[in-house]
Amino acid sequence: MSFIKSIPDEPLGETKYLGISSTCNTIVDYIQSKIIVTPMSIAIHGQWGSGKTNLLKALEKQLDPQKIKVVYFDAWKHESGNPSVALAGKIMKDLYGTGDVINNVIKVAADALIRKTLDMNMSEIISIVQDGIDSSEYLSQTLEKKIAQNIGKNKKLVVLIDDLDRCDIENTLQILSMLKLFLDVKNCICVAAIDFHRVEQAWFSKYSIKEGEESKLKKEGRQYLEKIFQIRIPIPHPEYSQKHEYLTSLMPGVSNQYLESLVEYGPSNPRSIKRMINLISYRTFLVSSKDAEMISLLWTLMEENLSTQILINFYDILESNGGFIVLLNDHAENPQAIYSHFQNMNRKNIPSQFEDLDYAMKYFKTISLLMNSLTEPLGSLLRDFSRLYSASKQLEN
Repeated sequence: MSFIKSIPDEPLGETKYLGISSTCNTIVDYIQSKIIVTPMSIAIHGQWGSGKTNLLKALEKQLDPQKIKVVYFDAWKHESGNPSVALAGKIMKDLYGTGDVINNVIKVAADALIRKTLDMNMSEIISIVQDGIDSSEYLSQTLEKKIAQNIGKNKKLVVLIDDLDRCDIENTLQILSMLKLFLDVKNCICVAAIDFHRVEQAWFSKYSIKEGEESKLKKEGRQYLEKIFQIRIPIPHPEYSQKHEYLTSLMPGVSNQYLESLVEYGPSNPRSIKRMINLISYRTFLVSSKDAEMISLLWTLMEENLSTQILINFYDILESNGGFIVLLNDHAENPQAIYSHFQNMNRKNIPSQFEDLDYAMKYFKTISLLMNSLTEPLGSLLRDFSRLYSASKQLEN
């Protein structure tokens, strides 16, 4: 029975694995506590695929509906339109349905952003639109009043904003402006999933700022984000045991030898883990031997660590002498021999982690032991690895 199966990438708010549970519980306790001062904006910081969406969905599930009204907004789904206005509409419609006052609030918010009048007195913005909102009320006051009327003075509004860092920089900046304009009200808490580094890079690109270059605009970009978000919470990096448990849940039945190799040398990012497993699953259809899954796993694990190009070069040079499988298969007790070949072929391109001799010795010993455990005849292994090599090379080209 196959133990490597395709895995859907849809985050479900699962907190059991990868150390997410503690972070989720802490945020829930803090939001529902009496000590939190509102308005409050919280950034969930992590790289692409690190589990930010999963954490937001977990928060949506675990926040007490008796204490919290939750509005979930996926910014990227509105990328083709105007996500900042869509955010205003989502909040108002989720809270109050439809109506003239709600539509007017959305129009005022849109006008404020379109006209870039965020620094203008709010009464001036309202006078531009003149469509029924009392000119003495600020937009934030309108929302605050509605929150008090509809969800109660002791209940909080929590707006969860997902995939903010996947939006175009102009849309991202507009949504961030909307946070300042629209959510700066009592009993309102915004929690946004955002990779600060990606947004910073987009900001630098917008103003043609080079990496490593100090400038006033670069400093302003960082200060802008820090001003909007009072708290920045990182997605936890999983420990070995947590990653082991997660992979076991995704690959039930896998031998401990192969599981530990994936834990040790596979990715830690949840989305990257799933991507790698799905790639291994697909590659089993490229090969024909009874060791198909193990061969696919082994090739993909080497590709993950060495990079596709370096693995292709490594295979090219060794296999031209008939030695790729032989070298890896025959040196389980002498990883130095493998590493010496690797160094000689890739002196200018060695990945940084392989500059650590202890890491390199442990890695190549693991790979050699995995290769040594394959039971197929050499000819069959040569055929299967050749197919995987060809597929990787075609993609690289």
